[in-house]
Amino acid sequence: MVEINTATISQLDKITGIGPVLAERIIEARPFSSVDDLIRVKGIGEKTLQKIKEQGLACVGCEQTQNSNIQTPNPNQIQNQQILNNNGYATEATEDKKPTEQLPAIICPSMVFINEILPSPNGPDDKEEWIEIFNQNDKETNLSGLAIKDTEGKTTNYIFPQNTKIPPISYLVLKRETTKIILNNDKDKLEIFCQEKIIDSVSYQNAKTEQSYNRIGNEWKWSEVLTPDAKNIINLANNNAKKENSTETGSLFSENWEEKGLANMGVNSNLLKKKLFTGAIAIFTALFSAIMIFTLKKALKQNKY
Repeated sequence: MVEINTATISQLDKITGIGPVLAERIIEARPFSSVDDLIRVKGIGEKTLQKIKEQGLACVGCEQTQNSNIQTPNPNQIQNQQILNNNGYATEATEDKKPTEQLPAIICPSMVFINEILPSPNGPDDKEEWIEIFNQNDKETNLSGLAIKDTEGKTTNYIFPQNTKIPPISYLVLKRETTKIILNNDKDKLEIFCQEKIIDSVSYQNAKTEQSYNRIGNEWKWSEVLTPDAKNIINLANNNAKKENSTETGSLFSENWEEKGLANMGVNSNLLKKKLFTGAIAIFTALFSAIMIFTLKKALKQNKY
């Protein structure tokens, strides 16, 4: 059997309809939750997928066939490896790829959010796209077992590695090189999962070039000021943003987000300069008019006598 989540290019090449090119695409698109999940790989259609399933060689979470010249591993030296179960979350597996037991129970953290994303950078997307996570807790939070994925186009699941921790009131910036998540420019949606529960999500349309999408209280705003690993800054003049703090009971965002470090509303300095200039012109005009009226009155009075 060929475990598609761990197989090499040469092993994947044994699967019907899969050559070196498709094998590389499969490796880039990992992990897969099932063989049917191969359909999201470019170049694998319904017919190819059906042939793969009929061949019966590809599998997820299965035992790979060992070549006769490869020594069978010593059971006493089996190493743990993470694979995906049907729900897309990590379970414990031995080196023979057979799930044996569940990982320790995952405690889903609260007050961990998607805070800012950059879907359309000026530079290459595969190098400069990023997702920012914010920990609003006043204590260190363990993200182990959480997963983040996009839901549009070519979807990808990223599972936070074991012992991934984020300090209190701090940020974690995930680059596309790490997550393999592609943020589409036309529209996309991100979701953070804990087991089968969605703990946070954000969707957007028509990404603006070199602008990040920022959480501001209960709303999201585009901003030309990119703030990875720092407070969000929104340009009021360009976004007509109005800061709102939710008072709804039980709302995830009922706390003061500025105090917690999520947003810093900035005033446009150019707009302020324009207003000051307009005011100065008005004062000068009024003063000039008063002087002219006083001069005319004085001249008329002198002519009268």
